[in-house]
Amino acid sequence: MMRLRPYLLTGMAVMALTSGAQEAVSQRSMTEDRFISRLRSWPATAEDDWSIDIENAVDYRDSLVVLRGSFYHVPQVNNNTYYIWPADADPGVLLDSYYPAESIANLFLLPLDEGRDVILDLTFATHDYGSSVKLSTTVDKFVSLCQADGCEVYFGVESCHDNTFKGSLFMYNRADGYDHVVRLECDPVEVIDGAGHIKGRVSLFVPTDNVRNIFQPVPVERSKAREELDRQINPQTE
Repeated sequence: MMRLRPYLLTGMAVMALTSGAQEAVSQRSMTEDRFISRLRSWPATAEDDWSIDIENAVDYRDSLVVLRGSFYHVPQVNNNTYYIWPADADPGVLLDSYYPAESIANLFLLPLDEGRDVILDLTFATHDYGSSVKLSTTVDKFVSLCQADGCEVYFGVESCHDNTFKGSLFMYNRADGYDHVVRLECDPVEVIDGAGHIKGRVSLFVPTDNVRNIFQPVPVERSKAREELDRQINPQTE
């Protein structure tokens, strides 16, 4: 972060810096508004045939296998997908409340029919500090819009117990250098059974360099820059 010594800030310089900052905030706000507007009218993806080659899958647990993808900064945030493959039957995609975390991962990482029906209640922490926008959509619509914009999908589990799942979704746009970061929470059993919603707190267009910092040890000293990053990644707005 650039630090300017106070005596360098003449009246004209302050006006110029303020104008530039306001323009940046305005541009960020308009970009966020456009994304949210597009999501409101984004159609569900067509029910096209799709298939997965799981010949490279490895044993996971019980009669399950995992097809390992890539990971994002840390191995715990990845795009691994999970399948049930009994010894005497053909493999199938795992979507079972007995394996809640793996099943929720599959919902976001695979183009499942169920993803077209699972409601995603999103709260967007917009760039105007303290403001937010609420929008209900589906898993399929949100993920497919991000993918259409060039995002790669990565999923991480924070906790899953007592009928509460908490995780994070990173929609990484490699070409443009940003992430949409979503903190997820739901009752996984209700979601998998088709009766529950997933709640998500979203920070749009977070610079990828900022996202990279959250995977490093948190510094002891607090700073305004760190507080702003925490606000982007963990929005407290409802």
